[in-house]
Parts: sequence; C-alpha cells; structure tokens
Amino acid sequence: MKLSVEMINKEVFKEPRGFIKLLEIILAICAFATAVGPHLTTSSVCKCNNEVNNGFTFQYPYVMKEKEFLLPHCEENSTNETTTTQLPTSMSLSGDCKSASEFYVFVGVVVFLYSLGAIVFYVVAHELYEGQQIIPKADFIITILFTLLWLISSSVFADALSKIKHYTDPAWPWESDESSFHKYYTENKKFGLECSVEESANYATLNISVIFGFLNMIVWAGNNWFLYKETNWFESDSSQPPMPASSSHVEPKV
Repeated sequence: MKLSVEMINKEVFKEPRGFIKLLEIILAICAFATAVGPHLTTSSVCKCNNEVNNGFTFQYPYVMKEKEFLLPHCEENSTNETTTTQLPTSMSLSGDCKSASEFYVFVGVVVFLYSLGAIVFYVVAHELYEGQQIIPKADFIITILFTLLWLISSSVFADALSKIKHYTDPAWPWESDESSFHKYYTENKKFGLECSVEESANYATLNISVIFGFLNMIVWAGNNWFLYKETNWFESDSSQPPMPASSSHVEPKV
C-alpha cells in the first residue's frame, strides 16, 4: 500500500487521542532521561594518624555497594595508647537500586516507543483505526496496562530514591548503624578519629524524575476515557434506552 498525501490525517492532532499521545511521548522522554542522567557526586575526609579522602560519583543504575570507602589508620596516639580495634584499610558501601531503576527506565522507553508508533498509526492509518473496532479496543486495553505500569514503576522508583539518598549520604559510613565502620568510628574517636562531609549529592533531578513518573500515570489514566469513547463499547452504552420509571399510580377501587 502506497502512502499518499490524502492518507495523512493531520486532524488527529486536534483530537484528544492525538494531542495526548504527543504529550505522553514528551513526558516519557523526560521521565527516563532524568532517571539516567544525574551524576551524584559526594566527598568526605577522615583523619586519624593519616588523612583519607573519599570521593564518589554515583550514577544509573545506582549500585552503591560497588564503591570502596577508604579508612584511616588509628594504630596509636601520642600517649602510646593503642586502639581497641584494628581498622581495615577499606570497606564496601551498601545499597543496590539497580532492578528498581532499570524497571522504571524500561517502562519509560517502552511507553515512548509505543506512543511513537501509535501516533504514526493515527496519522497514516486513521481509516483502518476507525474501520476496525478491534484496533481502538486494543489501544484502550494497552493504555490501561501502561497506566498500571507507570503507577507501579513510579512507586518502586520513589522507594528506590529514598534508599539512594540514604546510602549516598557521605556521612553514612560513620553515622549509620548499618555500616561496619560505625563501630570502629565510635570506638576510636577518643584516639583522634574524625570524619567530616566535604560535598553532598544533589538529588533535584531524581526528584523531578519521580514527579514525571506519576505525572505520566495521571496523563495515561486520563487518556483512557478518550480512547474508551473511540470503541463501540461506549457507543453501545450510550445507545441503551433509559429504563422506564415504575408507576406509583394506584387505580381507585370501584
């Protein structure tokens, strides 16, 4: 089938299903781009007998446990007191949000590809869309599915973001009870062990990404109504005659 100018339906962009599809494409790009784009940079310094600087850059898919946190040496102080515990040279950070972030980005990319394909179909095959009722029904059902996927993936990624903020906190190694260094730090502060934050990460872009995720869900949920109106399910519901009202008139007895 050859594509002609007459077959192209530009009017679809004036209809809710066409306009909203364009909006869904833009929002999907914003959602997964803001999830994979950020580089979270942190740094801290710990001092005892020596000084150790720890600088990290965390990025998608946010596997914090792959990073090694270097530890200072606190073998003895000026009064020749030895530390209560021998410090290791390094420790691994904790936290792994790979599955949650990859699922969120996967949903965004799949939604983008589907929306792009759908808008092309609306434009070049509008007669087929309007003539075959199975196509609007399939579009409506798929839209419901993607609405649920946006809700699930955005909720999962929002939870993952709270973990990312927790484990990328530069003070986490010595302040959190989860850290193996926390016990060493508490025991050896009396020997002069000190740690401080030099730079904290900026999570603004990831916060915006979560907002885009839930915004996508709202837009897709709203689009369900307009796509439902394209199906004959809506037409059959609208064409049903109203139920006759039951008469409460009582015939008088003769």
